[in-house]
Amino acid sequence: MMTRILPLRIGLLALASALGSPAFAQSPDRARVRTEVATALEVYVGAFSQGRADFIADSVYVAPAYFLGGSSVEVRMTSSDVRAHFERMMEPLPAQGYQRSEIRSSRVCVLSNIAAIAHLGFARVRTDGSVIVAGDAAYFYTKTPEGWRVVASIGGTGGPADCPD
Repeated sequence: MMTRILPLRIGLLALASALGSPAFAQSPDRARVRTEVATALEVYVGAFSQGRADFIADSVYVAPAYFLGGSSVEVRMTSSDVRAHFERMMEPLPAQGYQRSEIRSSRVCVLSNIAAIAHLGFARVRTDGSVIVAGDAAYFYTKTPEGWRVVASIGGTGGPADCPD
């Protein structure tokens, strides 16, 4: 339990530090950030549809990455851990006739020039067009030198975030 809590505390301290930085104090270019994060979300869903756990680990998420769902918090400390997480998630999909994931709805809440929360309503779709599962999630994005990356994801959020913008 402590091994999961310590990285979470460290991550939250780093986030608090970033949010207290001069970059956060700047007025965000909301339209630009919203477009960039929405594009990053589409890239993520496309990579998931293609079964690209390697790409997701290397180009969508940043490690350590936090996965919140149900009543648990899981931390993947390395890119390899993130890749393994997605490989396990994707492994049963072919047997279910999985073809692709679809974005049913999305909304980006801009927090600053370097932080945003994206809400995603999605469906995993079979080759015959039927839905395996529909759900929703929220992704905390941060701007890195390599582009927008997911720091944390929250499954089953129950609907889009109530954004002030």
